[in-house]
Amino acid sequence: MHMQTEQLHNVLRFPPFGREPRIRDREAGEISVVEVSGPLVGGVAAQSLNGRIEDLLGQRVRELAIDLSGVTDVDSSGLGGLAEAYGQVRESGGEIKFFGAPARLTRLLQRMHLDTIFDLHPTEQAALASFKTTHQ
Repeated sequence: MHMQTEQLHNVLRFPPFGREPRIRDREAGEISVVEVSGPLVGGVAAQSLNGRIEDLLGQRVRELAIDLSGVTDVDSSGLGGLAEAYGQVRESGGEIKFFGAPARLTRLLQRMHLDTIFDLHPTEQAALASFKTTHQ
């Protein structure tokens, strides 16, 4: 009986919905690099990303580079999470860059015209070099 319940649960679950992306951050000089990997799908994913951004802003971090190279899937909630992250940082007087977006995500950002709003870069090196202030 337990096996049937487990199988039913797996059938009714809609992966990757409900799975949180892995979000880690590290320092690159004075800039915080936030690495996002896995699905950026559903409200849970957006909340995870925005929660981490909020934590960093609370620590007075004002320059963030978001690494999208590990994003495996994205939906409208995930795009909303990216837009919210952008807004959070800008409202705090900070600067945010995005880099490494896979081709599918880049096309989606272009289709939604978010590429005209977000500061997108192909690599981490390009994103870090684009910050206004000089970092040693």
